[in-house]
Amino acid sequence: MRPPGNVLPIQVERFYEMSAYAAAAEQFLLGREAENCFLLGQPTQLKDVTNALLLVARDGPEPVAVATMTPPRHLMMAGAPPPAARAIVDYLRVHQIAVPGVGAPTAAAETFANLWCEVTPVTWREHVRYTTFELTEVTPPPPASGAMRRAEQRDVDLLGEWVQAFREEIGEGHLGGSRELAAERVRDGEMWLWEDGGEPVAMAGAIAPTRNGIRIVLVYTAPQRRGRGYASNLVAALSQRQLDAGRKFCFLNTDVGNPTSNKIYRAMGYRPVGESVTLMFDPATDGR
Repeated sequence: MRPPGNVLPIQVERFYEMSAYAAAAEQFLLGREAENCFLLGQPTQLKDVTNALLLVARDGPEPVAVATMTPPRHLMMAGAPPPAARAIVDYLRVHQIAVPGVGAPTAAAETFANLWCEVTPVTWREHVRYTTFELTEVTPPPPASGAMRRAEQRDVDLLGEWVQAFREEIGEGHLGGSRELAAERVRDGEMWLWEDGGEPVAMAGAIAPTRNGIRIVLVYTAPQRRGRGYASNLVAALSQRQLDAGRKFCFLNTDVGNPTSNKIYRAMGYRPVGESVTLMFDPATDGR
């Protein structure tokens, strides 16, 4: 249904080149740089856009939503007031693009999911709820024994195991390619280890720079080494290194349901700036 009068409908454009997509989306996303750090960091992370879905929804000339998807991952979305969410749903339906789930600020994710369930035989369930944190100044945690070092090629096998273990802990063990991801991150100098007594005990990465910040990811401590402050000291040292290099902010996302990590990051100086949710779609069982 077209809107009344001379009001034009929201238009959804798909991009096939990362540079064109970035030019269209970046200024809109920078309006909430911390909350949109994943989408802003994509141009440096997505090496092959062949199968990527890169969408910008506009109300007139102005972007009102950005949505991207790299199968088999779920759709990631920013902005998206209800009319824009509906326009994106219509685009996906017309072009017969399947969506396994959606990640976005809570209201936008739920609006999209409800609309998607109206036009496809699926139901939605909450997978995980995240808090986005931003840091401008590090408050050092109680010191732990050991020190930080950059990960090297000799660490790839171990990091591959840890990436897979990390993914399994957050419900993404099905993604696969963990060793390949670790190798890529090490090659690009993005992974760091906390080493105690010559033995790696924790990892973290700093990836996907935005205009003013960078995202801290893959924070993991070997299970038998937990509770000794290794990851806290690693994240603090890595965050300070990024600020010392000229970054204004560091960003990270944590599971709302993990009070321990949320408390640790707050004590370190990370401040919550937004909340998002990932909703996954399952086949409907009501015969639709």
